[in-house]
Amino acid sequence: MGSHDESKPDDTRTDLGSVSNDNKEEIDIELAKSIEKLVEEETNVAKAAMGKQEIPVRSTAAGNAGKKDAAQMKTQVLPDLVDIQLQARQAEKEKQQKSMQKAAMEKKAATETKVSLETQVIEPVKVHPGMDKPGNGKQDTDKPETDLSKKTSKTALKADKKKKILIVGIVAAVTVAVIAGITVWGISNRKSYSYNYQKAMELLKKQDYHNAKQYFAKAYQTGEGKKNVDMMYALYQCYQQDKEEQQALDMLLAILQVDKNNENALSALAQFYADKEDGDALNKLIAQYQGTDAQKLLSQYEVQAPTVSETPGQYQRELQVSLFAEDSCTIYYTTDGTQPDSSSTQYTEAIALEGGITALKAVAVNTIGVYSPVAEFDYTINYQKPDAPVISPSSGTYEYGEKISIDAADGTKIYYTTDGTTPTTDSQAYTEPFSMPEGNIVVSAVAVDEHDLVSSVARKNYIVNPQKSYTYTEALEILKDRMKELGMLNADEQTAPNGAAAVFSYVGNVTINDTELYEIRVDLKSGTQTTTEGNYGVGIKNGKCYQITGTEGAYQASSY
Repeated sequence: MGSHDESKPDDTRTDLGSVSNDNKEEIDIELAKSIEKLVEEETNVAKAAMGKQEIPVRSTAAGNAGKKDAAQMKTQVLPDLVDIQLQARQAEKEKQQKSMQKAAMEKKAATETKVSLETQVIEPVKVHPGMDKPGNGKQDTDKPETDLSKKTSKTALKADKKKKILIVGIVAAVTVAVIAGITVWGISNRKSYSYNYQKAMELLKKQDYHNAKQYFAKAYQTGEGKKNVDMMYALYQCYQQDKEEQQALDMLLAILQVDKNNENALSALAQFYADKEDGDALNKLIAQYQGTDAQKLLSQYEVQAPTVSETPGQYQRELQVSLFAEDSCTIYYTTDGTQPDSSSTQYTEAIALEGGITALKAVAVNTIGVYSPVAEFDYTINYQKPDAPVISPSSGTYEYGEKISIDAADGTKIYYTTDGTTPTTDSQAYTEPFSMPEGNIVVSAVAVDEHDLVSSVARKNYIVNPQKSYTYTEALEILKDRMKELGMLNADEQTAPNGAAAVFSYVGNVTINDTELYEIRVDLKSGTQTTTEGNYGVGIKNGKCYQITGTEGAYQASSY
């Protein structure tokens, strides 16, 4: 007998595991007929042995009785044969050979029993003349056989024949039952978890995923199969290799029903959703395992929550807050405390936060729709009023014509008064330094920022001497005294330190920066050579000295 690999299809045999549902009924009837035929053959043997007398074991001669017997065999002998055949595949070679040997031995025993019955001869009891009674050992050769003796002999023969027929029928029925039992035992064995699991693993080692899948599927139908997550995962791998995606997905879900933290199944399920770009399913899976030990298996699919440029907390100024997320993620945010999603405002530029409390919430979403946890950043902005302005010069006594300047923080506006009242936004706006008015005055000023917050009031008190007009002679003396202080003129007020004669000439009156001046030119004369040392000015009202530069119409004066 040639050997072959039972894990591969064999052209000489029928692979019951590959039979479709459409052929189930036909196969059942054919197998039932085969068993019925075996019964008929056994019955015919008995008939031949008994001189072709009828044996009431099973009749197949009338009309459609054969079809009826086939249906009965299907129902009574092997009620679940079809299901077993469809679920079973080829048995292991060693077990099949043992089954065949056992069947052959039992059939041989049954045949020997039939032959023994066929060759047995039952001698009828004959009554000869001269015998007193059957069985007494005496023979009466002179007395003829009576009718009663003949009747008794025939009755005994008929009883013996019936007994033989009954024995042959029993032997035939036992033979069929043995064969049917062997068949049922073989098929039941092929339905078992251990058989199908072992066959599947052998095929899996050969990377024959398609055929391994068939055996795994049968093993899974057993009670033990629905509990073995390792076997279920192997079946998932077979489905995956055969590109049966829905069956593969169902098997992963079934595994997690048995072992919700199964690492292989959970990792494979997450990758399945990621490959399908099913963000909704991944979101649900991540949320389901959030905070559990199994969360680490899903970390590679998680999206990190957004971060911010400004630390949450309390501020006294307006903020510009920037949001950051992983590459390729889109950020959505709210500032009213509601949960953000893809329908919220999409982040594109820094968010301006003004006074009050702001609950900034943001979420990042990747390209397949997986959401990050929602990040919340709380800001409280309490604006402070600006600092009070700075007024100069300091409080004191000044001559008429002294200038007052006011400084404040950038971005603020300054308002002032000179009568001691508190300034408002309706008061005089400060734009440049202004002259002190005569008398005892109080200058008050406030700063107002962009949030309309008003600073405290700054004040300075000045005593300004009455306005005075200096004559040119007085102005010239003031200028000479100043030049002597600076070492530019000798004490005689006639010569310079180099001996040159100093000549002072009145040019005229000029107004520079709202200050009216006497303009005086100073020339130095040495021998026949005369040079202009410079132009100077003396304030007509304040008596201060200035050095004048520039040309007419564009004069500039600086304190001298």
